[in-house]
Amino acid sequence: PEKERTARDLMEEILNRATSSFLDPIRVTEADFGDAYPIFTNARVRPADDTGRTRIEIDVDYSDQITLAIDTKLLINFPKPRFAVLPVSLSLTIVRFSGTLAVELFSSDPNATILPTTPAPTSALPPRSRHQLHFSLHPDFAIEASATSLLGSRAKLQDIPKIEQLLISRLRGWILDRFVWPRYWSLTLPNLVPSPAAANAAAQSAGDAGLDSSSTAHANGVDTATHAAGLAGQMSVGRGV
Repeated sequence: PEKERTARDLMEEILNRATSSFLDPIRVTEADFGDAYPIFTNARVRPADDTGRTRIEIDVDYSDQITLAIDTKLLINFPKPRFAVLPVSLSLTIVRFSGTLAVELFSSDPNATILPTTPAPTSALPPRSRHQLHFSLHPDFAIEASATSLLGSRAKLQDIPKIEQLLISRLRGWILDRFVWPRYWSLTLPNLVPSPAAANAAAQSAGDAGLDSSSTAHANGVDTATHAAGLAGQMSVGRGV
């Protein structure tokens, strides 16, 4: 399936984000992400900075079996590089992920939550506000995982803690580089109040639609003024950039 193929590609990119002297590039042959959902508990409000902004901190716990089937080659570089190559098939199972998620609301206009009481000239209006939610993880997150040799693999390794630590460290490094504060994942919120240009365009479109449909509404016994008022009351909500 397309979703599983994309997930495998992502996991291969994560596990191959660095090179190793004793492992060939890693190939993910199967990916099973389980069917459980993360549990969010113990939400609390904390100050974010000295300006009065706040953030919400939430404990996240995800307990399921995320299983990756991995093919690679173990390299023996003595007495010379690649003196021997041992094909290895591994199963990496992540049984738990836990950490603290921080959510902050950012805006380009500090007064964006205050709506104007009187309309201002178009030339005097400030730029439209851009609201964004920033999601980041605290650096003390925990990953519980284990690696074992797959059944049927030609090479059975009795103890593979070094490979297991390598795979988990690459996974942790990817999370640190992408989601741990001060890095964050951003979600742009839609503007609830449209800009004057967008409002005028919507009103003009509504007016054109009202002219085209007024005769139909009259023929169907609908009051024309009521019909036009309904069209003018529509508001288009867009997503900011």
